[in-house]
Amino acid sequence: MKMFKKLIFTVLFCFTFATASAQFLLGGGLGYHGNVAGAGVLAKAEFEIMEDIAISPSVSYFFGDKIYGFNTSLFGVDVNGHYYFHFVENLVAYPLAGVNFSSFKVPFSTILGSGSVSENVLGLNIGAGGRYQFTDNLAAFAELRFIVNGVYRDFAPTAGVLIQL
Repeated sequence: MKMFKKLIFTVLFCFTFATASAQFLLGGGLGYHGNVAGAGVLAKAEFEIMEDIAISPSVSYFFGDKIYGFNTSLFGVDVNGHYYFHFVENLVAYPLAGVNFSSFKVPFSTILGSGSVSENVLGLNIGAGGRYQFTDNLAAFAELRFIVNGVYRDFAPTAGVLIQL
């Protein structure tokens, strides 16, 4: 039992230093979602959990286009995993895979009143991306995700900037 406690303490101690020296980036950007045919904004983070492996959560809102005179919108939350491939200095490319939660909304108005139709779905992401490191603290990213869920299947390209904290 004493040996087990020492092992747990050693693993936690190593994990603490590994995460303390891990890379953490935070930023935002713009994107397009074909399902609502509209541009959007996003906030994104990247946590390097191991060398060349990162978790990347993001939150996005797509303004959408008009469908029969009514504006559409889509709110999305994604958590993706990245595996970095280093091709040239300051440039990494990565495949990505993860989960997606989307909330699609269409407001409407009739002579009887107004309201909205919405759908919340859980889906999967698969895609690729790249990041170019301009300085030690500033990077640009671009991603192309294919989103599959019970309501739609669509591509969502995004691009933006990340700041290392």
